[in-house]
Amino acid sequence: MIIKELAELTNSVIKVKDGWDGKVLCYRYQVDKHNHLADREVLGVWAEIDVAKRTHGFDSFAKPIICVYVVHKED
Repeated sequence: MIIKELAELTNSVIKVKDGWDGKVLCYRYQVDKHNHLADREVLGVWAEIDVAKRTHGFDSFAKPIICVYVVHKED
């Protein structure tokens, strides 16, 4: 499966990491901004939760993030 296909299957935020060294390639994959990543093969998938607190209130919320490792490409 490639990132482009995964993005079509979900509405969640996708964080993309390099499968060779673990560097974050993008924190929020968007088809129109990250065309250079669209055809990379997905090696692993897991979920994380991003927790945010509001600065002036007592509310906090959590949002799910899909994280993926992709095949490394030399630039």
